[in-house]
Amino acid sequence: PSQLLSSSVNVAGTGDSGSTDGAAAAALFRSPQSLVVAADGSIIVSDSINQLIRKITDGKVTTLAGASVAKDALGFPVGGLLDGVADSSFFNHPQGIALGANGSIYVADTENHAIRVIDKLSNVTTLAGNGVQGNVNAVGKEAKFYHPTDLAVATDGTVYVTDSLNNSIRKITADGTVTTLNAASDRKVLIASGQTIAGGDYLDGAIAQIGRASCRERV
Repeated sequence: PSQLLSSSVNVAGTGDSGSTDGAAAAALFRSPQSLVVAADGSIIVSDSINQLIRKITDGKVTTLAGASVAKDALGFPVGGLLDGVADSSFFNHPQGIALGANGSIYVADTENHAIRVIDKLSNVTTLAGNGVQGNVNAVGKEAKFYHPTDLAVATDGTVYVTDSLNNSIRKITADGTVTTLNAASDRKVLIASGQTIAGGDYLDGAIAQIGRASCRERV
């Protein structure tokens, strides 16, 4: 076991930056952020700066979903928000990914402030969020997130999201209803003269109370 823990095998990528598909040993990625292993052994990767969801299977890398039609000033692909099939869909710095019980792939589409779903036919849909940052509990695209970075899917289809810059854990039921599990912190952080933003806090306890309770107990 100690030998296994101290060794590693390169599954895909050369160490160079790019978006080349093909043989895994020659494929290129650009800031992959998260991965998940499917039931068939395929590895699904959120290739964040490429704005793509990639798939590694049988020694080959393919693009499962996502595309870009423009580059920014640094030459990186520009993201977008568009549902569609495979390369007709757009993401904006996707990060966390998880598998649903039915084989669908759930994506925390971080800079779109949205949760996306890729079905078995590579159809991409938006489960919740609409591309506009905020903190709104609602259904589907009426809900708002602020920089969601990771997620997990329960066996009943419920999705749990780390809504990073809202300092919240959000819950999405199968019908797209979004709620917030933890209490909001009242702590404010000064980022410029006369300008504050909501700040997170820290306290163990009942999840519905941890936000405000931590603020009351701090000096």
